[in-house]
Amino acid sequence: MESADINKILVPTDFSEPALKALRYATGLAPRLQASLTLLYVVEPAIYPAELGIAVNIEGDLMDRGREEITKLSAQECGAITTDTEVLTGVADLKIVETAEERGVDMIVMGTHGHSGLAHVLLGSTAERVVRKAP
Repeated sequence: MESADINKILVPTDFSEPALKALRYATGLAPRLQASLTLLYVVEPAIYPAELGIAVNIEGDLMDRGREEITKLSAQECGAITTDTEVLTGVADLKIVETAEERGVDMIVMGTHGHSGLAHVLLGSTAERVVRKAP
């Protein structure tokens, strides 16, 4: 893919240090490619036993907080780069791939926590699953 073919870059974030490093990499890359950025935060659905009777809207609160944080992050890190933000609910790797497909994204730039050993087996890697599934 020639650099002229990269017009849209998707940058998923979980607001961690690896995600911030990936965003900074993307903000350095985007102007050289004349590409726009989409920052994406995915709130994973929380599942609680019905017996707990939890009536609070945890996902709604997380969505609101995610919108605040992603807007702030965009303002702090993206400067004059054409950037939009999105906050979705769902399974992170599936929503990242879905967003890439729907928006016709040419590149995904994302960080990874670098879990290894047992942590990797138990937690898996969102980045690894995105690499396998992304167009």
